Parts: sequence; C-alpha cells; structure tokens
Amino acid sequence: EGNENYTQFDIVELSRALTGYYIDYSDFTTQWDPDRYDDAPKVLFGLEGSYNTQGAIDHIFDVRAEQIATFICRKLYIEFIHTTPDEAYISELGQLFIEHDFEIAPVIRALLKSERFFDGALRGAQIKSPVGMMVNLLHQINFSFTALKPYEALFLGSSDLGQQLLGPPNVAGWKGYHSWLTTTTIPSRWELIEQLLRGGITGYENSLVPVASTLVNAFDPLLAFKLPVALAQHFITVPLEIMGYEAPSGDFSGDLETYPIPRDIMNGPAYLRDLPKIFLAGIPWYEWSLSSPGVVNQLLDYAQFLMELPEYHLT
Repeated sequence: EGNENYTQFDIVELSRALTGYYIDYSDFTTQWDPDRYDDAPKVLFGLEGSYNTQGAIDHIFDVRAEQIATFICRKLYIEFIHTTPDEAYISELGQLFIEHDFEIAPVIRALLKSERFFDGALRGAQIKSPVGMMVNLLHQINFSFTALKPYEALFLGSSDLGQQLLGPPNVAGWKGYHSWLTTTTIPSRWELIEQLLRGGITGYENSLVPVASTLVNAFDPLLAFKLPVALAQHFITVPLEIMGYEAPSGDFSGDLETYPIPRDIMNGPAYLRDLPKIFLAGIPWYEWSLSSPGVVNQLLDYAQFLMELPEYHLT
C-alpha cells in the first residue's frame, strides 16, 4: 500500500499474542488452553504491551486501519466480482469500511448493489472453489443430511478436490481461480457431484421433484419444455445461449402432427429445443409430467448432466 505494513518481527510478536487456542477435530470447535498462552510482554508495531488476542486486534486496527480496509475490500472484490481487482473502486469501498467503523455489512451491501456486480461482462467470470461448489450444489438441490453433518461432508469432499478445510497450503491461503481445475480435479468434481446427488456420501438419494415444483407450474401443458430450461437457469450462472454442450440430433419423439412443437419454441433460441430433447431422452413431450414413472432418476440424470458442463463450475 505504498509503505511497509509489517515486518517478520511483528508476525512473531502477533503469533505470541494469539497463542492458547487449538482446534478440537472431533467437532471442529475452537478451544482455549491457558497453559498454551504466552503471557510475556510483546512489541507490536513498535509499541510494547501485554497483548492478548483481543488486545492485539484492537492495536492493529488502530495503527493499520487503511491497510486493513484496503486488504479486506480487495478480497471481497476478488471473491464476488472478478479476480482482476479495480483498485480505484476498492479504495472507495475501503473508505466506506472505515467510515462504518469496520462494519462489514455496509461494504457487502454496496458491493452487491453496485453496477459492477451486475455487469454482464463479469458474470460467470469466477471458478467455484471446491467448498463453494459443494455449498452451492447443496443449496440448489435443497439437500437433506442424514448420516453426516454438513461440515463433515464439506471437509471430506473438498479435501479430494484440493481444498482441505482448516488446512490451507500457507498463510496466503489457496491460489484459487484456475488452480481449482486440473486433469485430476475435474473428474473428481464429477464424481463428487454424482455422490452428492445419488447418496454416495450420505446414503440418502435426493429427489429433485420438490425443487422442480418451485421453478415451474407442475400443471403447465408445456412443462416438458419449460422445466429443463428452468432447471438449467437454476443451476447454471452464465446465460444459457452461450452454454457449451453437444446438441442432440434428430427431432422430438412422438406424434408431432397431432402434438406439434409450440411456435415460440421452434422459433426461439436453440437451447429451448436442445435442453428439452436432452431431458426427455426420447419420451414424447406431451406424455411427460412430474408424476411420470422414473421421474426421480430422470431429474437426477439431467441435473448431473448440467453440473458436469464447464459452465456449472463458474460463478
């Protein structure tokens, strides 16, 4: 930020102020052990004191307010907007942060209501972290845990994808972005998605019928066309017209003279026809409903298809 923010000596002294805590890995809670605490005087940024954790935090915010505000706001911008930071806008957010005495809600509110957040050019410009992908997936399918608690599934699943919770590679954390996707992690992501959908982790297979029922009118006569598109919009961040998938060949099945494809669908974007064809997999559109035989597996198959597309891993 134009000046030396801290030295190695400051890091050592701050570490001493933070001693005494440990993680109980049986339930992932933070515990305090006074015998592990270094109660000798410390020197932080040139000022000596008997700093404990809270005292050290208060002191840092007193002497490095601008640097802290900029650092945190840059992290927020990279997380929610784009990996290439806009320093001028980050500086504005930093001043807002300081003005609100480091209350983070006004900063988040300003960021998520800004033009940048809704900029179409920045939509889908991030790659989901393993934890982000899992949390997003569980939220999207209204996941119900039985055998495992949420944090256990997140811990086990993310570890296989290169992001072990509570175990970053260094103090800077994970590199993120492109580093999340490799020839190893991509198939591992697909496998994890299948396990979460099919109950391979919890022993409980999901039904997406309730989710589907919230997206469309279950009694809509054009449900077979509208639901596949609605599900894609539910799962995929980027506009559907730029999705990359192999377009199905051939026409819809069934008696298309008696039950023709609606004109709006025939004359609309290709995905309005392609996605229903993929979803129906040969079932005549006019015979399908949410009460059709095998609908639970059909919805899971389609969700898995969408989640294995590159676009699903963007946010």
